[in-house]
Amino acid sequence: MLLAALLALAAATTSASASTQRHRNLTLEGSWDAQVTTTIPSSGQVRLTFLADGTLAAPDQGTWRKTSATGFTFTLRYDRFDASGQLIGHTQGTQTGTLCALGGSFVSTGTSSVYNLAGEVERSFGLSIVATRVSR
Repeated sequence: MLLAALLALAAATTSASASTQRHRNLTLEGSWDAQVTTTIPSSGQVRLTFLADGTLAAPDQGTWRKTSATGFTFTLRYDRFDASGQLIGHTQGTQTGTLCALGGSFVSTGTSSVYNLAGEVERSFGLSIVATRVSR
């Protein structure tokens, strides 16, 4: 009876340890195809690439960081141009998300704001992302 209990405990510990190791290895680093939906309302698809140094690859501007075994935050900034190509401001937002248990997808939510050249907020909106990993 004691042997059975010890074996069960060892199996549970090994399983928990393997799960912890998998979560420790999860990373946002890599490229993702993302479906973006806003409260404006609007939606679209983008590709996001998170680099090992905590930044996003061009043309995106931003940073990201891991907050827990499966959690992360990231900030994005995009310059805005009018029809003639003149800079008219930027859009900036922050997302908080969760990687799935195997690291092949993530979901995130957050708020973005549209700024004019004077740095004044013209409007803010909610934004959610559902993404699938393309490469690591």
